[in-house]
Amino acid sequence: MFKVTLLSLFFLFSSFVSAGSVTTVDGPETVTDVPGSVKDSILCKSADVFSTKIMSDICWSCIFPIKVMGKPLFGTDHAAPSGSSSKVTCNCKDGLGMPEFGLTAAMFEPARIIEVVKTPYCSPILDGVSLNNGSFNGLGNSASKTINNYSGISGPTPLGFYNYHYFSFPLMQMINMAGLPGCDTDGMVSMGGLAFSEWDPFWGDEELGFFQNPESVIFSNPLAQLACVVDCVKSNFNKPDDSLFWCAGCWGSMTPMSGFFDSGTSMPTSTSLLVTRAIGLQFRRGLESKTIGDDVVGGRCKSKAYFPFIPKTQYKMSLFYPLAEANSTLDSLGFGPNPEETSEGKKYNMNDLVGSGKNCCHPLGKSTLLTGNEARNIPGKDDYIYMLFRYKDCCIR
Repeated sequence: MFKVTLLSLFFLFSSFVSAGSVTTVDGPETVTDVPGSVKDSILCKSADVFSTKIMSDICWSCIFPIKVMGKPLFGTDHAAPSGSSSKVTCNCKDGLGMPEFGLTAAMFEPARIIEVVKTPYCSPILDGVSLNNGSFNGLGNSASKTINNYSGISGPTPLGFYNYHYFSFPLMQMINMAGLPGCDTDGMVSMGGLAFSEWDPFWGDEELGFFQNPESVIFSNPLAQLACVVDCVKSNFNKPDDSLFWCAGCWGSMTPMSGFFDSGTSMPTSTSLLVTRAIGLQFRRGLESKTIGDDVVGGRCKSKAYFPFIPKTQYKMSLFYPLAEANSTLDSLGFGPNPEETSEGKKYNMNDLVGSGKNCCHPLGKSTLLTGNEARNIPGKDDYIYMLFRYKDCCIR
């Protein structure tokens, strides 16, 4: 019922795809005399989010560690992000300014789900619905589009372009799973569309986007990009550097905050970069807030604070589609060392090293080679969906 209601609401703002010509990285492709619903199924595939995958393909171990009074109670083998509150008690003020005393608590919560799509208005999350306005502007990659010195790279660089759809996804509230009491950060209790790049003029125009992140002039140079190597190394050890806010670890540069990317990089890397930029845009616009640190469990305890840059340590992400990190066996795809190559004489499970099980999510900026997502790059499936886990400190009172 929830699924039908959700799709009905989005259909009010959508129309079927009209016949016409589209352009992909491989050149022009003509789609004519095909019913809109058929073309939707060809160009926009469903990710079956609202199926058994909503349980099996979620990285539930990513919610750890759960801390109470500054000490981890569950998931002690998972490190709390740097910058998280270490307070035991908290002192908040109510609306009248009267103090309220409580205990601190913290955890990672599944809070957002983001899809990065090649076809504009295509939504694999919403069962492959095309939220189309009759135009295919900005479809996929364009091998002929270049920009000089993009992200500090000298010479012309062929660029790709993808759109994103940013949804609230408070999964624990949606399935009535118990969470931490008094830790309602943004009031979201169900899925909802928060941002769609097709309707954002800044996402597809880097010159216009300069006005919302003018610092790109300072950091779009080889010297500043060289500093991102440090962030890459730290991200690979699960400790991204928040002070290097213009870097997205091993994935590339946060600037310019647009949908363009170097088409020479792999799709898991490129789409991870675009997801990070999309989150960064929400922070710049005040649509996302800092939910980590002593400042969010003191004073009036608003559980969030404005922050102009993305606090990378606040988030972890997990690939949901096309092949979920939480429910895929890389050994079955031909990866992993052979039994003869191991010292114990038995075959290792590659998932224990880089992918599923307890390691099925990763910090922002971690190399896709280490997360195992390069092995989940499936030909013919050009859209990617990521679950976003947000760490939050709160005061239980």
